[in-house]
Amino acid sequence: MNEGLQFRTSAFGGFNKQDVMAYLEKSAREHSGKIAELQKELAELRQARTEAEDAGETMKSRLAVLEAENQRLAADLAQREAALAQALERGEAQAAELTVLKEEAETLRPAAASYESIKSRTASIELEAHGRAQAIEQEGRIRAKKAQEQVLDWFDKMQAAYLRLRTDIDATLHHAAREMERAGQSLVDLDTALGGHDKTLAELRQAAEHLEPQAPQPLPLEGEQG
Repeated sequence: MNEGLQFRTSAFGGFNKQDVMAYLEKSAREHSGKIAELQKELAELRQARTEAEDAGETMKSRLAVLEAENQRLAADLAQREAALAQALERGEAQAAELTVLKEEAETLRPAAASYESIKSRTASIELEAHGRAQAIEQEGRIRAKKAQEQVLDWFDKMQAAYLRLRTDIDATLHHAAREMERAGQSLVDLDTALGGHDKTLAELRQAAEHLEPQAPQPLPLEGEQG
């Protein structure tokens, strides 16, 4: 019974039934409300626990990933530390080499200055030589052009002389052909004449064959001459 709760008494003794029923109904409602609140809180707690468990699993997975990442980073860090150590060693070696190179550079500085001077003079000589080469090339072109013109002139003259020679040869050949034609006719005439001589000689031989031989006349003595 709540503090301050009072029931009215009935005319026949005892408490008022309506007050008791109202109290009981009120108590039941309050109890039902508390049970509903507790059930709600329990459901929320269960959900929170489920969420917490899910979050725990997620955290475990995340932790596993982070541990693997941590191991990878540790290995990478070890590699980087080793590479850094090697780089430091190389840096020290390069620093020592740089010191040696600086000393060599200081030693070679006078030679470098002399080289720059020689290089400057060489550049001037090369420029002058280039100018001379261009002048020689231009002069060569002029001479080549002149020689070409002379060759062409000589060729024209030779061609004209050849044409004249060809004309003379043609004329000579034509004259020689006519002379040979005349000579051929002369040979024909000569052959005809020789044919007549052959006939005459044959007749003379035939006449000589028919001559009767005569006794030779005695030669006069020396005293008989006169």
